[in-house]
Amino acid sequence: MAYDSAFIDRETLITLGMREYLIPRVLPIMLHSSRDNTMVQYGTGTLLRIGEAHFLITAAHLFDLNASEVGLYISDYTPPKSNYVVPLGRIRVVRGKLPFDGGVFGDDPPILDVAVIPLGDDIIAQIPNRKWLNMGHIDTDGEDVAGRYLLCGYPTELTATNVAEQVVTYRLPMVYSTEIYQGPISTFRTYDKRFHFLLCVPIDGAVPIAGSTRPRANRIQGISGCSVWRTVGSSSDRTNWTPAEAKVVGVQSSEYSDRKVAKCIRWSVVLSIIWLFFPEIRELILLGQPHAHDRFESFKRDFCDLLTEHQIT
Repeated sequence: MAYDSAFIDRETLITLGMREYLIPRVLPIMLHSSRDNTMVQYGTGTLLRIGEAHFLITAAHLFDLNASEVGLYISDYTPPKSNYVVPLGRIRVVRGKLPFDGGVFGDDPPILDVAVIPLGDDIIAQIPNRKWLNMGHIDTDGEDVAGRYLLCGYPTELTATNVAEQVVTYRLPMVYSTEIYQGPISTFRTYDKRFHFLLCVPIDGAVPIAGSTRPRANRIQGISGCSVWRTVGSSSDRTNWTPAEAKVVGVQSSEYSDRKVAKCIRWSVVLSIIWLFFPEIRELILLGQPHAHDRFESFKRDFCDLLTEHQIT
């Protein structure tokens, strides 16, 4: 789809207005292999705080790994600075079950490809420059309405690591604006409208944003787990738009590469998982989502068998 220059200029202004939200709260996740002593950019995560509980939200398939051979790392603060990596170490992971153990899931992604990781004080203390989403950033009622959507993630090929010095250097994240996919879905395995919505991904349907070259489809490896934002609705007045209107609505989990379509987990699924596994903060969740109790309990009754919990050491 072609966009005129005025439209792209407006999209760029909107995205630049959100940068304070996006970069400090969305972070790269690195993978270190002890077998060959390599470190690569592996995925993208988003930081969420509910009261005194702190979480890293990302894609479940990032944790389909052999913990004895690899380790996961995050880093403090923002690109294009270099910074020492922070090992996640022993962490509790609540995630969707994968269709099989080991390897890449290819064309058969898990139904709930999302993971919720509570972060302890030891990790939080090592990322003091990071910022956190809160309940005010979240919208679970309009996750796939017409409008413009924005993804922000860290492609593998745009990140450089120095294993010997445990330093990572990464450029500004790939940020692009796109729209809801409205084409045929009959060939999309494991797609379920209750859990997912679909977005057009580069090249078709995407608008290049300042600070990011027009991304190609083969350059999105590494953004799995990034947050998805709805910036404006179809009827919104862009003239008076402010970043406060943008809401996080999902987590990008996988791509139907033959159709250039991204599958995104609804943020209501993220909150349902937190509701199920972290009952001590349910009252705080209801303060931000006062009418969502029945939705969370329905998820608990019907879909908790799609989830698993384990420790990574």
